[in-house]
Amino acid sequence: MDLVASVQSVGGSVDLLGQIKTYLINSKIKLFKMALVPSPITPVADFNTNEADFAGYAAVTVAAFSAVAIDADERAVIVSPRAFFQATDGVTPNSIGGAWLETAAGVLIEYVTFPQPLQMSAALAYIAATWFFRQPGAGNVMVEN
Repeated sequence: MDLVASVQSVGGSVDLLGQIKTYLINSKIKLFKMALVPSPITPVADFNTNEADFAGYAAVTVAAFSAVAIDADERAVIVSPRAFFQATDGVTPNSIGGAWLETAAGVLIEYVTFPQPLQMSAALAYIAATWFFRQPGAGNVMVEN
């Protein structure tokens, strides 16, 4: 009985993530400056006002998340391509407080705050982020700097 319930749960999760994947076509991953301290009720306009502006910055469009897969914990998962942000000089330094994911229509989906600000203050400094969603469970972000 438990095995059948597990398979049904995974099947529902696969269907749900398939719908989420479709909804996120051409979504964007963006960075925000440390001046923003977001909460679950922070409007997307506040994110946009505090969007990164270091030289070389551009939001990264996610044309599509991966196909739905099953991870080692038997949870359904979709993964974005790696978003790569790189400074071209240090003229407009930024302290980056986090990142957010929004739909192509500008609807805020999720944000992440970094434990400490990441510095984009010199040529070739970078931040790379990969967004993923698991079901059951919430979205997650892997970040390197």
